[in-house]
Amino acid sequence: MLKFQLLVVLKLLQRKKLKMQVLQLLLQVLLFMALLILLLITVGMFLDGISIFLIFVPLLLPIMQHYNWDPVWFGVILTLKVALGQFTPPLAVNLMVSCRIAGVRMESTVRWVGPMLLAMFLVMIAVIAFPQLALWLPARLGY
Repeated sequence: MLKFQLLVVLKLLQRKKLKMQVLQLLLQVLLFMALLILLLITVGMFLDGISIFLIFVPLLLPIMQHYNWDPVWFGVILTLKVALGQFTPPLAVNLMVSCRIAGVRMESTVRWVGPMLLAMFLVMIAVIAFPQLALWLPARLGY
């Protein structure tokens, strides 16, 4: 009977150890994604989108492959992060272009930008949490 109890305790410890390892891996992935969000939004505030992609895609491609992330999903995430950075002050390149096209001063659009940035951020978080939001159409088209 003691042997059986010892085996049960060992099995429970192994499961707990496995759970801890899975949790640590998940936290590592989430921490990396949070740092990547901060980095790309910050860089997006100061550089144009094409430059960001030319600089960061070759650097991030091996990381994407390491975590076995879908390339389409990762590309959508990168695009959302850069787009969010492009509308965020201090530089807000896309916001300046939009104001120029609309013929309005940038200062008059600032109060409307906040809700749009929040919506863009929530969409980015939703696509990170639910990858199928970004992958259903390419899958439907055969990619």
